[in-house]
Formats: sequence, C-alpha cells, structure tokens
Amino acid sequence: MLDPRRRSPLAHRMPIRAASGAVSLAEWPFLSKLIVRCQAGRDATAVEAVTGVALPTTACTSATAGERSLLWLGPDEWMLVAPDGEAAALETDLRAALTGPHTQVVDVSDYYTVITLTGARGRDVLARLVTIDLHPRHFAKGRVVGTLAGAVNLLVWLRDESDAAGPVFDVIVRASMADHVWCLMAEAGRAFGCPAQEPRGGERLRGALEDVA
Repeated sequence: MLDPRRRSPLAHRMPIRAASGAVSLAEWPFLSKLIVRCQAGRDATAVEAVTGVALPTTACTSATAGERSLLWLGPDEWMLVAPDGEAAALETDLRAALTGPHTQVVDVSDYYTVITLTGARGRDVLARLVTIDLHPRHFAKGRVVGTLAGAVNLLVWLRDESDAAGPVFDVIVRASMADHVWCLMAEAGRAFGCPAQEPRGGERLRGALEDVA
C-alpha cells in the first residue's frame, strides 16, 4: 500500500502558468523510475516482454507504449518511466528476466522527480537555461538529452508536441535540486509572463541564467 504521508520534492510548489498561457510549469510527482543496464542485442526481447515497450537503441531517443516509456541514456543504459506504484514489480520482473552478465536494475523513483514544462514558448524557456540545440529540426518529439542548467545535471525529454498545445517537455532532475531548477525555469519564463518563484535556499538565480546566455 502506498504511504499517504509521503511528500513529493516539490509538494510546496503549486503549478504556475503565465498570464499569456504561453508557459506552464507543474511537477509530475511519484512516477516509477528505474535505471536498466543491459546489452541491447541480447536483452531487448526480455525488456520488452516485461515492460511492453520496445528498447530504443538510437542515441538520445525514447519509446513509449501506453503509460510506460524507455529513455535512452547510453549504449547499455536506459531509464524506465512508469506510473506510480509499478516500480517494485517491474524491478523484480526485470531482474528475473535479465540474467546475463553486465545487467543491472535499480529503482531510482525517489532519487528523481519530473518538472513538466508546457506551452508555445516552452522551447524559449529552456533555451535560456541549457546549451543544447532545441530547434524542432534537431529536437523532435521523443528526443531525450542529458545537459546542465545552472550547474545542475538533468534530463530533458520532449515527451509530446502538437501544433495546438505546443511542446511538452519533461525535465528529470534529482530531488535535492528540484526546487532550484523549478525556480530557474520560472525565472527563465518571466519574459513570457511566469510569476517569480523565490528559492528556498535563498540562492541567486540571475547569475545562473547569465552563465548560459
């Protein structure tokens, strides 16, 4: 049974939305997240049998089936993202299925949280924080890249995109740095009408933005 007392890393932050509607931020809490290490050529069938998702083998891509996704992190490393409450069973089943050498399955659900950035100006917000090329020609739906924002490691995943709603970016960040990244993203969105968010730790945000600009 899930503990009703648990709190997500950004439970103290309410979703925010620019007055123009061009940018919105919200935490996507309590997702199941597992790191899977294996050999694609040998283990892809076993991973798909357990997860229902085909293992993506092209660098910086993802694959989704239903509510589960696999994100490519390296030639032998993926992150499995699944609904709340599925981590324990998936970890057990994957460990049973991946019996070859150089395999590993680790539940990192509590180590990371996800900040979802939506809206027509989402790319512009992220472009103020990271140095990767976010142009649609290079960063299309399904792409996932590790990068830095204000000296914080994170994963940027373009989970969805439509002409009407714009891109849906999921920023996967360590729980301990989630508040800092939340405030950085809000600060980057102020040009489009996002309300300011004061960091809990009192750190300066402007300098971190200027480091990328």
